[in-house]
Amino acid sequence: MLRDLRKSLREQARASAGAAVSAGPGPAQAPQPTPAPPMPALGLLATAEAPDAAVLAAMIAKARAVLPALATSLQRLDPWQLAAATAPARRAVVRAQVGSGKTAVLAHRVLWLHTVHGVALERMAVTTFTTRAAAQLVDRLTQLLPEPPPAGAFRLFGTLHGVARTLLLGELDLQPTGWRADFGVLDEDSALDMLQTLVRRHNLDVKYPAQWLARLEALRLGRPVRRGNMRADDDLAQLAERYADEKRAQNVMDFADLIAQAGDCVARASAPLLAALVVDELQDCAPAEVALVAALAARSDHFFAVGDPNQSIYGWRGSSPHVFDDLSERLQCDSFVLPNNYRSTPEILATAQAALGRAGQGGALVATRAAGSRAVVLQHHTPQQEAMYLARRFAHLHQAGAPFRQMAVLARTRRQLATVREHLQQQGVPCADPPSGGWHDRPAAAWLLRLLAGAGPGEPQRLREALIDNRYGFGTAKLLGKPKPAASLALADASAAEFWRCHLQQNPGSAGSQLQRQRAEILTFLANLQDLPALDQPDVYQRLELSQRLRPTHRDHARDVRDVRQALRQLATARTKHPSWQEALRALQAEGPQADADADGVQLLTLHAAKGLEFDHVVVSGCNQGIIPLAAAYADPDALAEERRLLFVGLSRARETLEISWHMQPAMAQGMAMPSEWLLALPAAVCRFADQPESAAPLVQPAEPTPPEDPAWPVGCAVRHAKYGAGTVLRSGDGEVLVDFGKLGQRPFSLLLCPLQRQAG
Repeated sequence: MLRDLRKSLREQARASAGAAVSAGPGPAQAPQPTPAPPMPALGLLATAEAPDAAVLAAMIAKARAVLPALATSLQRLDPWQLAAATAPARRAVVRAQVGSGKTAVLAHRVLWLHTVHGVALERMAVTTFTTRAAAQLVDRLTQLLPEPPPAGAFRLFGTLHGVARTLLLGELDLQPTGWRADFGVLDEDSALDMLQTLVRRHNLDVKYPAQWLARLEALRLGRPVRRGNMRADDDLAQLAERYADEKRAQNVMDFADLIAQAGDCVARASAPLLAALVVDELQDCAPAEVALVAALAARSDHFFAVGDPNQSIYGWRGSSPHVFDDLSERLQCDSFVLPNNYRSTPEILATAQAALGRAGQGGALVATRAAGSRAVVLQHHTPQQEAMYLARRFAHLHQAGAPFRQMAVLARTRRQLATVREHLQQQGVPCADPPSGGWHDRPAAAWLLRLLAGAGPGEPQRLREALIDNRYGFGTAKLLGKPKPAASLALADASAAEFWRCHLQQNPGSAGSQLQRQRAEILTFLANLQDLPALDQPDVYQRLELSQRLRPTHRDHARDVRDVRQALRQLATARTKHPSWQEALRALQAEGPQADADADGVQLLTLHAAKGLEFDHVVVSGCNQGIIPLAAAYADPDALAEERRLLFVGLSRARETLEISWHMQPAMAQGMAMPSEWLLALPAAVCRFADQPESAAPLVQPAEPTPPEDPAWPVGCAVRHAKYGAGTVLRSGDGEVLVDFGKLGQRPFSLLLCPLQRQAG
């Protein structure tokens, strides 16, 4: 059966051998490429018509009259990018094909609105899917602006959650919601802690604790909430009610609340809120996020959204590739397309197109780079065998000058990546840290942010929990004791840090006791903590003596130090965008951590986590039937279509080389011993199929000096061993002799106590 499948694969590849791949110069060499449908055999949609050159010239002249630097930068865009960035329409959506330069379009659109239409940056909300994307966008804007922007100009630039939080804190009326304007934000760790407390307090029976947050989200969306072998409902609905009440009582929101409450508050508002709303990755918005975007757009003078329906891969969150059509019709938007791909070689792009098939939206992709090497589909016997091969391949690429961080292994599940990580590290190939889904994956950084946020005005209980944390705090609740009500201490309006300082000063403990010494240590810590917001650029790490708090003798100390320093760097950046220390902290908690761009290691990512990234060398591992697509996806046509888009996303991450593998013995139970059906559509003109990887040349190692031969055991002399019998010396010297015993193989022996006997002749 497998032999027939391989034959079918090759016949399919030969049948597609005549497929043409278009290529052309990038935007820097030729700002106005003339695209043609690159692979008509694939049945993709027709390419969009080129924008009118005279209209584009008029737009550039308009920009030159206001800001010559903007006009110069606009001239570097291709016609489709330029038409979208300078669109006269007040409401527009852009279908940006993969690698088409949508970030450049976003940056120029923001500058166009700011300089030509006079929209103040602080009255403009720009949402991105990740904080990293927001930081890149701000960097581009800062480079193009004629002078540094004022403080707080980018306060509404960030993730949709971050923008929602900022609006709720200052622009929207929170009174009807039950929350106060100084609310905090629950990260995942804090949310789980609250849920566990509620389950114990109310004696609830809620199954699958690790999935409580996911099940609560499913309940909110009206989706099935039973897991595993559950045949009846548990107390999840009661937990949801208790959870909602407790969040209001403690004046904290989780991420879902930020979106939902912001949407409700915007819907109730009557006055315009924003001068402009710019949305990146529109296709990734869940229904509640789409509702918030629509509500904000209705109360904004300008609306501009960019995304790619072909990269809609978060259906489990409720996102859909149809959001473009739905929102365009709802808001009466003009539509634009960016067809040119500036990332991948034509061979890689054509491979990704073929995997996507006829389901592609937004027009045909047009390759603009020169031809490169063909993509490769490799068969490996086991995942372990592939991992050993990858260690050699990545080592050779690195020796040739490629940084490890420009190499990536992508897989459908985290479990598949564990084997690769283990073998790469065993062979000395560095691997980047796993991507973090939030601060909860970086416990030391999460603790620090809770500590800093809890020190300000608000409920002292939040700071207390951080201070008595078993890992990084002072370890026991006894040190703080039971405080009197804040009113009795005349600190109702004071910060939580001042509240606890006053309490400890009034209750120092017995003179000379261990408790007094420990409370004195906490008092010093609280004094330093309280002074931080008043300082211009405080060294938080040194001032709070975090090297001691981060458990210097613990095995995770290096990781904790790295995570905390990275969080502090992000905090310093956030402070430049927000007018106050507390607002910067809240934004940082809502946005989550950014990846460490300085680390040099092979990136090991799931296909979902790889979205938005690109690498010179990409391996998509484990493309077996039953894994890509997952076997469960066949029961749902929408899920199956999303699996196909997910593979397209993975393949289109590559710039220079692309490998796709499948395993004869897949590690996952649902995986079949055959390649994914979608590999059959890959044309031989751009993709090479191989049963075995080409053997890599041996690594170039520095020549080691040969130790002098031991005269007592010259090479070639006959010897005998009591167990192994007759043998011949292959090498001797440096305290060791190596003997070949024929069928029994080679054996080394120490010359200090050698069990060999020399034979005559």
